[in-house]
Amino acid sequence: MAPKILLFCSTILITLFNSCGFDSVEEAGIQYPTKAAFKIPANIQWQGVGFATELINIKEKLVVVGIGDHPIPRAAWDDFKPRLPWQKNIDRHLLIDKTAFLRSPDAPANCQGAACKTQIEYKGYSWTKLANPLAVLHKKKSNL
Repeated sequence: MAPKILLFCSTILITLFNSCGFDSVEEAGIQYPTKAAFKIPANIQWQGVGFATELINIKEKLVVVGIGDHPIPRAAWDDFKPRLPWQKNIDRHLLIDKTAFLRSPDAPANCQGAACKTQIEYKGYSWTKLANPLAVLHKKKSNL
């Protein structure tokens, strides 16, 4: 008797949930205002999207990209082995056709030119600070 009641209740719940569906957010009446965080500079330098050599420091929550005075060559990237708390950032398949670097997260909002890029050195290469994520996923066991 209990399996029949469970089946009946499940059928009713599934029917109710499916009948409440909407085809779009407009049909559901979902709205929220958006506001640009900043104005894109008139002299922005757009670039084509390419392979990004990125590292993430999981302890400091800092992402850096291999650009600067002595960036890591693409040929050296596959064999490059960062040490904790650094690890390679995930490869992404971007669906955009151009990008631009505005500023490092610790650069002033009104920076100009080279002052917008904060460089660090790690393992003999230059890296430019790219982002401070709010959370990171760590692939290995650690006491960090």
